[in-house]
Amino acid sequence: MNFIYPPHVVSREDKLKYEAEQALLILSDKSNVQIIIKVTKSIIKVLEKNKDIKSCDISEFGAFYNSARTSNLFPTHTKVKNVSEKKDLVKMLKKQASSKEKDAIIAILTVIWILPKYLLSAVDQKRKEEISSVYSSFDRYGRNHSTMNLEVKKQTLMAKNLFGSAQIKSQLLNNLNPLYQLSSHYVENNVNALSTRSIYTRNKMEGVPYLAGTSGMANGFCNTLSLLNIGISSSEGQKLENIMSAFIVGIGFHSFQECYDAFDMTDKYTDMIEVMMDMGDHVVI
Repeated sequence: MNFIYPPHVVSREDKLKYEAEQALLILSDKSNVQIIIKVTKSIIKVLEKNKDIKSCDISEFGAFYNSARTSNLFPTHTKVKNVSEKKDLVKMLKKQASSKEKDAIIAILTVIWILPKYLLSAVDQKRKEEISSVYSSFDRYGRNHSTMNLEVKKQTLMAKNLFGSAQIKSQLLNNLNPLYQLSSHYVENNVNALSTRSIYTRNKMEGVPYLAGTSGMANGFCNTLSLLNIGISSSEGQKLENIMSAFIVGIGFHSFQECYDAFDMTDKYTDMIEVMMDMGDHVVI
């Protein structure tokens, strides 16, 4: 999937603004909200019915979510609490799935992009490892940045009433806990040491804004699709890809294309990891 800008959107600033506007439209669309509610109910069913999922799988997710809340490095929501036990997690998901609040979709998305990774460990460990293996290749093909010292507090916190890297006006994310924009502690390298046919090089040549390279969160969400047996390239999978990408754009982590690249790579290479690692210049999608 490719993200297309209108002809009049040329500068980096205008592109980031356009992306933020499109992401906000996607997350505010009632039909998309219903899609996320449907997925949430499917995840609840897995939690309630699958006996392979143990309390330790849920507690591991809870530990991650609590750590993300204190580190400010991944999105968490003020209405998502006490998620280290199955009954509390299910209760929270049911509450948000039935909520009439406009930002209920945001609360849900902070959970379902990563929760199924822990569930898939119990249901299909091999598949989870394959998806993670694709992620391990992102630095080789889709990223070209240096990480700032996280002890030096130069990262940018998402401000209230703002949305996306372009920081357009919106209250949709106001109930997120404090969150650093992922791109604010990365510095794009001036020298491109990647292959001339890498995803990074292609995007650079096509004028795609670089925020943080190929998206790890998008790859993480592929565990959700796999858990629910939804093909990434299926009609439903494409809709979910667009919604999750909009969320990732909204929190200022990545551009749409950086998300799409992650989904495309995970879709194409999950079942052929060894082939992918030997592809070299042929990795462009």
